[in-house]
Amino acid sequence: MNQKYRLDIVGGKFRLPSIDQDCLTVLTYCTLAGIQLEINTISPFQSKSPSLHIDNQIVFGADKIIEYLESVFYNSDMSKNSAQHKFQFKSYQNYLKVKLEPCLQYLFWYDEQNYNENIGSWIAEKCSFPFNLIAPRMIRKSSINQLMKCFPIKVLEDANQIKVIEKKVIANAIECIQMLTIALGDNLYLLGEKPSKIDSYLFSYLAMLYELPVKKEIIKSQIRLSPNLKQFVERILQKFPIELKSLVSNDQDANQDTSGLVNWFDVFFSGSIAGLLMIYFAFASGLIKPESYEEDDEDDREENDK
Repeated sequence: MNQKYRLDIVGGKFRLPSIDQDCLTVLTYCTLAGIQLEINTISPFQSKSPSLHIDNQIVFGADKIIEYLESVFYNSDMSKNSAQHKFQFKSYQNYLKVKLEPCLQYLFWYDEQNYNENIGSWIAEKCSFPFNLIAPRMIRKSSINQLMKCFPIKVLEDANQIKVIEKKVIANAIECIQMLTIALGDNLYLLGEKPSKIDSYLFSYLAMLYELPVKKEIIKSQIRLSPNLKQFVERILQKFPIELKSLVSNDQDANQDTSGLVNWFDVFFSGSIAGLLMIYFAFASGLIKPESYEEDDEDDREENDK
């Protein structure tokens, strides 16, 4: 094939080639399927990610990208299109989305302490100024809105909304992890000894819950208590090619090298904005009044009349 494929993703951190769950799903699929693509890291604010660029065509989103890759690389071991496999894939995919995705959204975005101390700063690192001030808040708002759609109005109007939501998402995630532990058993992968595309989705959820630091570690502890799930995550992490592993360290080094320049520019810009706001407030509150040229003209006319 003469076509060139470029995959745009959000960069990684903490051993993961991407801290975006959809991007991580596609990277995992390509790794397990042995598909080599040109990888390009982008800002979360720059474009919708992940996105696959093929000549003049662009495919967005993990599901559509994997479907496209299946249609092109149909000889891959990952391309299993039997009715049974499709049913198993859809069943597991929906189950993971219902049970684990709300937990991810809660731990990383809804939990204010974790957002302020972890995920907010990680996303800001991936964005250039001034988008690093905007992107984390926008992504957080979108993630919280998605999380709220999982709950009935009764829960949203509850005075103890935060505790109710936390209890529910944690309980669902623990139930899911326990079920996955049984389903995986002694197998290398979820459906047997060879990987399938559902393993890409499973890994992205488990890896983010297990590898990325969070303030509430109950889910991480639950995965730690499941040796086969831990081994599953570690096994796939080891399979990532060197190019993907280097994205993590290179991305972090780049941020460290430029942090001084960005901070000074941020200080200058923030100081300018603060100064303008102070001047505006002073005028609005009457602390500073513009000179009245009309009164001066009237005084001059009165003196001339005399």
